[in-house]
Amino acid sequence: MFAAIEIPTVPPQASEFAATYDLFFWYITAVILAGAGVVFAMLIAFSYLYARRTPTDRTPRILGSTKLEMLWTGIPFVFFMSFFVFGFKIYNDQLDIPDDAPEYFVAGKQWMWKMQHPDGQREINELHLPVCDQRDASGKLTDPGIKMSGTSEDVIHDFGIPAFRHKFDVVPGRTITVGYKPTLIGTYHIFCDQYCGQGHSQMVGKIHVLSKADYAAWKEGTFRLPGKNPVDGSPAWEGRKLFLKLQCNSCHNNEASARAPQLSGMYGTNRPLEDGKLQKFDDEYIKRSIRNPIAQVAAGWKSIMPAYPVDKVDEIELRNLTAYIKSLKNTDKLPDRTELAPAPVGAPVQPSPGAAAPKP
Repeated sequence: MFAAIEIPTVPPQASEFAATYDLFFWYITAVILAGAGVVFAMLIAFSYLYARRTPTDRTPRILGSTKLEMLWTGIPFVFFMSFFVFGFKIYNDQLDIPDDAPEYFVAGKQWMWKMQHPDGQREINELHLPVCDQRDASGKLTDPGIKMSGTSEDVIHDFGIPAFRHKFDVVPGRTITVGYKPTLIGTYHIFCDQYCGQGHSQMVGKIHVLSKADYAAWKEGTFRLPGKNPVDGSPAWEGRKLFLKLQCNSCHNNEASARAPQLSGMYGTNRPLEDGKLQKFDDEYIKRSIRNPIAQVAAGWKSIMPAYPVDKVDEIELRNLTAYIKSLKNTDKLPDRTELAPAPVGAPVQPSPGAAAPKP
């Protein structure tokens, strides 16, 4: 029953600083335990060696020893100074943030974390970061990492990531900047380490360290958990808004009577065309089908989709639409038909050709 329960003794080392911090922590722990062991051993030994054995025993007069005083003062001093030098070095290294490190932003608010990426993409209680894996010939990490700036919208919070061995206070009216160099791909906890009110214990989140390729796909909006919308500000997120604005969901939807393919989970597959050939459902096919949909019509479907030349969908919008379609997983549901849900502000007044007339 209890064999499957894993209780980690320490969090994983997910950053460059974590490995250095752990070395410092265990060094201090070892020195203190060794010192305590010596003290307790001497206490036990002296209690035995100098115990009164007869009623006539008298404690001898001891005037002290300057050499002994210097010894038990000097040895702890050396170790305490090593604590200071080691700690000062790793603290100073944390303040040395490369100028070319991209700046991320976090704002604490009762009781949530609001994140923003350098290019404007936003997250709530989650943060996706690229792993730092650039090293020189000697194995030294040369990746600049990231710069994290934080503040608070109400009270003092503390942005803590145990796997990074790092935390810092976010204070109203101030911006505090630190540096991170994530080195281990995975998902880790974010905690508020400063009591901030009734919902303090629920002020938690996740930090996702991704490979550089997965991070680039996540920014595009194509790397995400099934069932979630693309990240705010990503091309796929913009493409979803355009998908609704152009009323593409009047034909591409989840209903059995849909007039066009459902699109979810199609990216990367081979799709049959009406001429009997197989076509790879990739970026180029999506773009070509938007610009000139009658060129390669999917088998089993009618050629009713209107063309969208550059004057209707420019190149950036075309890229965004492609990113959104690419992001659709098998478990994703397309937005409801526009007849069943109000179209967004700015949508065309007339429905797409082939769509059913709006219900009264």
